[in-house]
Amino acid sequence: SSFLPFSVLAKTDKNSYEDIVEGAGKSKYYKVTIVDKDGLESPMPKDGVEGRTLDNPLAPSIILAQSTSEGINLEWSDNDTRAVEYEVRRYGGEQNAVFKGIKEKRLKDVKALPGVEYSYEVIAIDSAGLRSEPSSKVKAAQ
Repeated sequence: SSFLPFSVLAKTDKNSYEDIVEGAGKSKYYKVTIVDKDGLESPMPKDGVEGRTLDNPLAPSIILAQSTSEGINLEWSDNDTRAVEYEVRRYGGEQNAVFKGIKEKRLKDVKALPGVEYSYEVIAIDSAGLRSEPSSKVKAAQ
């Protein structure tokens, strides 16, 4: 990392700085120097310090897809502790559907039509809005 080119990114009078980096799992290296009130600058560190954006959450695992008299019940488990909400996608029938803003790890699809087979997948979303890949699809029929 000491061989990489470094350039001035920002000057601040605070003891912190937030660099907005687009994309999940991206890293950048930083070197920080201090300038005193007389304009004297500290030596540049030999090595940079890595800053890294969060990776996307891991996809949930659907553990239940069960038809009942009231609809199709889905349940899933987290594979990532950062998930704060979920999105469920339903494929099949006359129209696909997306269920958003789900806070629990279950959904009852009461709009599933009798005799129709559907496929479902779940996406985890963390507090920063980062989205997982979809879970493996499961099939269920009402």
